[in-house]
Amino acid sequence: CFPILVLNFNNIFNCLKMEEIQSPKNFLPTVDYSKYQSDDVKEFMDGLKKRFKKIVLVCNEEIQKTPIVENFNINQTVDEHVRNNKDTAFIFTNSNFPPDSNVFFTDSILKKKPKPDVIYMGLIAEYCDIIIGRCSGPMTCTLTKNNLVDNPRQYLVTTDFSEVSEWAVERDYSKLEHVTPFNMEEWKSLLSRYF
Repeated sequence: CFPILVLNFNNIFNCLKMEEIQSPKNFLPTVDYSKYQSDDVKEFMDGLKKRFKKIVLVCNEEIQKTPIVENFNINQTVDEHVRNNKDTAFIFTNSNFPPDSNVFFTDSILKKKPKPDVIYMGLIAEYCDIIIGRCSGPMTCTLTKNNLVDNPRQYLVTTDFSEVSEWAVERDYSKLEHVTPFNMEEWKSLLSRYF
């Protein structure tokens, strides 16, 4: 999706006789979390880093609007990995996953934050080793310059449109694995390679 945006902006800039985008990575979103009440989130995430070998953010929200991928149950596809990897913290964006000693929910981490609290998804992702989800909803709020370029996170995502998976031209593509178009067997196989 990002390369398409760069192309579109460059076309508009060209029509306006403005300079083209020379470094697309400079147009990725950045958030100054010092402007937000984020100390408690950072403290919680630092605590998880000390307790667990790895942290995984699972964006398990159901798609509410335009479907860009099949609305499959992500919980069912990660359940086995959560149970078999007790040294890994799994943070879910939707609290419909069964509780366990290594399961956490963004609602609990962000309980005192004003709604909507999706601005904090990028901050939580900064502490994660892996981000799993559809290219939709809270997962898209993790797509910051820090998480894509400066300190790339491993993304395991799915969508039915390959251009949506191509977020930034200057990113480390070894940190992006996707199943496009969605296929349940390929999705499960992708997850199994990381757990």
